[in-house]
Amino acid sequence: MKRILVFNLLLIFGCFAQQGLSQNAVFCPLDVTGLNSIPGIFSAPSANVMWTGMFGFSSTNSKNYGFTTNSGTSFTLAAVPEPLNRGFAGIYALNSDTVWAGLTDFNGSAGGAVWKTNNAGTSWTQQTTTEFAGGFLNSICFFNADSGLAVGDPNGGYFEIYTTSNGGTSWLRVSQMNIPSPLTNEYGYVNKYSKIGNRVWFSTSAGRVYRSYDKGYNWSVSTVDSTFTSCAITMNDSINGVAHNDAAASSYVKVTHDGGISWTTQNLTQTLSINNVSSLPNSGSSYVFKNYPFNIYATSDNFATYSSIAFWNISYYDILMFNHSIGWTQSAGPDWTQSIVKIQNLTTGLISNESNLLDTKLFPNPITSDAGIVTYTLKDSREVKISLFDLTGKLIKVSEVRPEIGQHSVVFDFRDISKGIYLLQVSNGLDSSKIKVLRL
Repeated sequence: MKRILVFNLLLIFGCFAQQGLSQNAVFCPLDVTGLNSIPGIFSAPSANVMWTGMFGFSSTNSKNYGFTTNSGTSFTLAAVPEPLNRGFAGIYALNSDTVWAGLTDFNGSAGGAVWKTNNAGTSWTQQTTTEFAGGFLNSICFFNADSGLAVGDPNGGYFEIYTTSNGGTSWLRVSQMNIPSPLTNEYGYVNKYSKIGNRVWFSTSAGRVYRSYDKGYNWSVSTVDSTFTSCAITMNDSINGVAHNDAAASSYVKVTHDGGISWTTQNLTQTLSINNVSSLPNSGSSYVFKNYPFNIYATSDNFATYSSIAFWNISYYDILMFNHSIGWTQSAGPDWTQSIVKIQNLTTGLISNESNLLDTKLFPNPITSDAGIVTYTLKDSREVKISLFDLTGKLIKVSEVRPEIGQHSVVFDFRDISKGIYLLQVSNGLDSSKIKVLRL
């Protein structure tokens, strides 16, 4: 399957213990036992409300969905009454009651369809008929109760994009003249889009990003990186964003500061398999992202540095931050009674290198061996201490190093440090830096 990693890969890691969830991540009781599907995509119109559309195991279609109106304390589970058994490719919740579901056929020729509920799933209405017939729907979003957009793969020689101005009652295909032509064999990806205000971006298999500043009526395109054959885009605000090669091992990402017109390289401190990134809205440079198959990281400086906020066997699928303290992703089993993970209490101080006046870094992080390399820079000659604290503030270990001006690399011993989350501090009595450390 070209758009969603086969779920069998997820099951490989289901035998690992669900360990590493901290105060920043907790399991929520959405029970998908026996459904052969797992939460795949999310839409959260408020802090308390979240809807999730599900992806089927082993590339099958799934029309199952779940939602919560009490911030994950309990969930309602149901299915869209889709007669052709198409599966979720997009979901957009305007509020707790009004939701649009974009369904598509991942394995056949049934095409795509848009469904809508105005009563929290008590009843659903299919809104499209000939739209996406024989095509492939990738994403759906709305700007208000009336104006919406549905995006699909090229069909008839150009990307199949529809707009609506009446809540989805009728849809109008965007003219081919308003959309740059696709490259040979170029297509989009499920749920790989961003929406900020009236602006929309979606990414393609050719390492390109299409952008519209007027709710999808007119489009432009830019090349991010031609090697990004699974390109994924996440915008933070109207001008700042990041793109990565989804789930592929890479030593860099691409960032934009002009709304997606141009892209520059941001090198990573280690090679990561980044899959699914969510912005912390309107922060300009803060994101939460998953590194398949084991880690969730957060960054506050456009990926120049990042810290682990949770560690366990994660799935390949979506992550969504509603704000700086509430977000959603899914668990990779084996307990399917708790298939949702809620990210919470994510403060700015937690995701950044606090007061990083000494430009401190730690490699590797997480720590999987007996030692790590601490690098830091001194601007004057003062006594330097490298200290390790647990999350209660208890001092675990301290090491003193020579107070010489310049950049330094020091081996820090982790042999006697138990598995867990710590804060590593480098201090010269005047300035200090703190880094969150995960010891595995």
